[in-house]
Amino acid sequence: RPLDEGVIEFNGEVILARDARPERDPGLILRVAAASATTGLPMASSTLSRLVETAPELRTPWPRQALKDLLVMLAAGPSVVGTIEALDRTGLWGRLFPEWGAVRDLPPRDVVHIWTVDRHLVETVSRASAFTTRVARPDLLVLGALVHDIGKGRGGDHSILGAEIAERVCPRLGLSEEETSLIAWLVRQHLLMSHTAFKRDVYDPKTVTDFAAVVQSPERLRLLLILTVADIKAVGPNVWNEWKAGLLRELYYHAQEELSGGTLADRLPE
Repeated sequence: RPLDEGVIEFNGEVILARDARPERDPGLILRVAAASATTGLPMASSTLSRLVETAPELRTPWPRQALKDLLVMLAAGPSVVGTIEALDRTGLWGRLFPEWGAVRDLPPRDVVHIWTVDRHLVETVSRASAFTTRVARPDLLVLGALVHDIGKGRGGDHSILGAEIAERVCPRLGLSEEETSLIAWLVRQHLLMSHTAFKRDVYDPKTVTDFAAVVQSPERLRLLLILTVADIKAVGPNVWNEWKAGLLRELYYHAQEELSGGTLADRLPE
């Protein structure tokens, strides 16, 4: 069954079509990965081996279609976890994202985390993908989720280091300066909303004013909200609860009113 250009399903696996020429087709890796994630079918080991041996490097910046295929894969839901892990085992993921090496199999500092840092990043993407219809830029949401902790394992403030890494990664993927700036902001501030909601009084006008001054726009607020929720849910079972949901909801509503002069009718993701 054809799945994409040069990609088919055979015997319950994603494989290369007979006429596929991976040595001439750098984007084939991401087309195979996107097909695997969206169908939930595993990539055949022979296909992965062939891609490892013959697929050339993507040019910089990436072709637009390569970025689109990456985004399709990231937005696929829980199946993205197995897809990225399969790519990582073969070295293909590290070829696409050399920065991944510092977080690969990196144990978490906080015992509440049940995943290694790299797995937590992918789990966050999986959870964020459930809310892509809630934001104007779902592409920036899943990319921000993918790199929000990429600064760990390097020493120093991982939020600041991660933002600097995002500023290098995003142009390579073909994102504009404005898009890069927004993702870097998300990475730098990905702990802001939870720290504000859980450690300050969300009913204090100064708390809201200070928070809104950093966020600056309803678009950023919405993206930060979803990333915060996905990040917490990707920590482990029973970490997300109604107390946290309630505090984030209140902070979100008050900040939305501060930024736009009105209240928001829709609800925080459950």
